[in-house]
Amino acid sequence: SGPTVSRGVLYFASGDRHLYAFRALSGEKLWEFDAKEELVTTPTVTATQVFVASQSEAVFAVDKETGAWKWQYRRDPPSGFTVRGTSRPVVAEGHLYMGFADGYLAAIDVETGVPTWEKRITVTGGTQFLDVDSTPVIDHGKIYVASYKDGVTALDAKDGALVWSTPHAGLNALMARGKVLFATGDGALTAF
Repeated sequence: SGPTVSRGVLYFASGDRHLYAFRALSGEKLWEFDAKEELVTTPTVTATQVFVASQSEAVFAVDKETGAWKWQYRRDPPSGFTVRGTSRPVVAEGHLYMGFADGYLAAIDVETGVPTWEKRITVTGGTQFLDVDSTPVIDHGKIYVASYKDGVTALDAKDGALVWSTPHAGLNALMARGKVLFATGDGALTAF
């Protein structure tokens, strides 16, 4: 995963199960957190916490200053094949939004780790490639995610209500610019 720099501190997660914090200029190690499982996302940093996700369908919240564990949220992996990779946690309006390999998107309270809502994004059934591995995009009260099996879905960020969805399978990355939402995956680029 890539690093994140916030207020002179560099945070990065590693396949060695650890989340690290170093002073960006001196390289002095400030702390490390052992998640006891492979960490695969670029850390998301807020004023008080650092969030990182594992390949094992969990997101961890740790204290930004000390690296102390605050909470974790986990979903059971599906029984079928999945796409390697994990959604990067995104924080907005007091909630962490993240997709999971079982086809769900969760909105989790950043302070308590308790889900406010969980929405099934992959709705066509089956057990193969249900993954919602795209990093969620939040824009004007809506959240956009891509399901590898079922395409792009737009939801109301407050309650997870469906706004619209598309049938474009194979997508796993999103980016918004202005009024256009770009989606990529399986050798394709699509604009909505």
